[in-house]
Amino acid sequence: MNSAYSSKIHLRWSDLDPNVHVRHSVYYDWGAQARMEILMKIGLSPQALSSRGVGVILMEESCKFRREIKYGDQITMLSNWQPEGPNGEDHLFSFVHRIHKGQDTFCAEINILGGWIDLKKRKLCGPPEDLKQLIDRGMT
Repeated sequence: MNSAYSSKIHLRWSDLDPNVHVRHSVYYDWGAQARMEILMKIGLSPQALSSRGVGVILMEESCKFRREIKYGDQITMLSNWQPEGPNGEDHLFSFVHRIHKGQDTFCAEINILGGWIDLKKRKLCGPPEDLKQLIDRGMT
């Protein structure tokens, strides 16, 4: 099951580097913000997770940069979430964030592999059943 979300990005002056385009680490910040907004939207707030003894962790993150983004550009991020791992594992999930400026200029793609962690055992786990139901409802 896969679900897509779209969000506008508001570029700040502090997001720029000395070359007057977006510095590389800002792309990762945008991805993290989009992931939290998506999780919050379906009811997976940090409080909801921690009260059940579960957290989310980042296992892999990479970004492909294709076009520069400058101050004043209109930016949109399209995020696709796959709540299972590459082989259907319930303890993993993935996101792909595609960043565009204007109507259709592709600028960057962020790929992440994340996991659910049992906060007491400090080991990967699947989300509890009630959180799986929230995920399923949020994916439709």
